[in-house]
Amino acid sequence: MAEDIEGLSFAEIKQKIEAKNKELAEAQSGFSLRKKLNFDRGEMEEDLKASLQRMSKEQRINMASGVDGDILIESKPTYVKAKGERVFATPNNSYLVLGRDRPGNKRSGYGGKGNTSAGSVDIVVGRQTQGKKRLVDPNFETDSARIHISQKTDVDKNFSLVDTAGAPKSEARASIGMKADTIRVVARENIRLVTLGPGKKNSHGGLLRSTGGIDLIAGNDNSDVQPLVKGDNLVEAMTEMTNLIDSLAGIVNGFLQEQLILNGAIQNHYHHSPFFGLPTTPSPTLLPTGNKVQMNLFSKTKIDLIQIKINLINYKFTYLSNINPKGYINSKYNSTN
Repeated sequence: MAEDIEGLSFAEIKQKIEAKNKELAEAQSGFSLRKKLNFDRGEMEEDLKASLQRMSKEQRINMASGVDGDILIESKPTYVKAKGERVFATPNNSYLVLGRDRPGNKRSGYGGKGNTSAGSVDIVVGRQTQGKKRLVDPNFETDSARIHISQKTDVDKNFSLVDTAGAPKSEARASIGMKADTIRVVARENIRLVTLGPGKKNSHGGLLRSTGGIDLIAGNDNSDVQPLVKGDNLVEAMTEMTNLIDSLAGIVNGFLQEQLILNGAIQNHYHHSPFFGLPTTPSPTLLPTGNKVQMNLFSKTKIDLIQIKINLINYKFTYLSNINPKGYINSKYNSTN
């Protein structure tokens, strides 16, 4: 860094530091700050270039700028259409393809293998070119956004997804896959994610032998996938734990009561002297020590035990009771089995 700024002005050094800080912030955030330009026609085909060049500046603004929903001339790749497909496309890189399962080139998927019962609907926007290559196949990695519906497909393989015990890898199944930079599912009333279980059949008529799970996986990383906690069971377990702690506090309090009695007897303990059996005085060292211990046990340990019992009551009310919605550990809105 020192070599990079040698001989630079203060303003140039400041600019370099700001650029470096921005780079570090982008790396740490986990999200790319890169954005596409609001207007970039890209590398257009020669015929489109020629059409634009024939227009005056005013015509390009009025007829090909896309403002107010008007026609917009921009670059887009050429989709490699299979014979069995019906393609609906716009000049602005949006497609609806009706055909058979095809996650890549024409030989890919169950459609490419000639399988029956492999119909598909592929809704895509933003097909991406690779370098100067204008002809493109479906690309589940780079295409901007997609909803893929297939009667028979390997959806996890298509989208390069990890598998888990609760949701093992799906192969040759009727599937819907969605991919975009961000996805939002909005319901005006409620949303359910439901899996069926034993006794039901899949779309191929196969009998389900087990209940599939619902997995939430961040980063497409299955190295530390753990089971979800069931709220009511957790409340029951933690309530039982607080009851056990309360019982333990009671046991300790009972022991303390007996210990106080024993300590009182010991600190005032005396012997009978050989002189006519008269009682001796209590131990000059034991008596003050005993008094101190008795005071500590009563003023500190006894009070602490009472405070623990109060704290346990407050804890149960704050976190384990639905009477207090602010602290209650269970969600009012979301449930799972």
